[in-house]
Amino acid sequence: GVRKLQESVPNVPGGSTGPVEMYDLYVTGSDFGEGAPCYMIMSVRDLETGAESKYSTGATQLQAQILALLKLGQWPIKAKITRTERKDRGGRFLFWLFPPD
Repeated sequence: GVRKLQESVPNVPGGSTGPVEMYDLYVTGSDFGEGAPCYMIMSVRDLETGAESKYSTGATQLQAQILALLKLGQWPIKAKITRTERKDRGGRFLFWLFPPD
């Protein structure tokens, strides 16, 4: 099933998915009362174990980074989704895409 990225990655600076390859992406409108008007469901493959997962996220900065990479022709996307030291209004550490290694 689809897991929420917010709940799947520990809410601490440096908390991460580990190195993954994003190989499928679905974008849809969000009826959630706050945050971005859309969210993404991404299928990823763990680059160390080969395990596959699906995550949903409405994280605005993360979505912007993914769209920027797509615009540059980067697909599939190999990255590490990692929490930074900055927090959102809800007190959760923000996500950022980093190189996988």
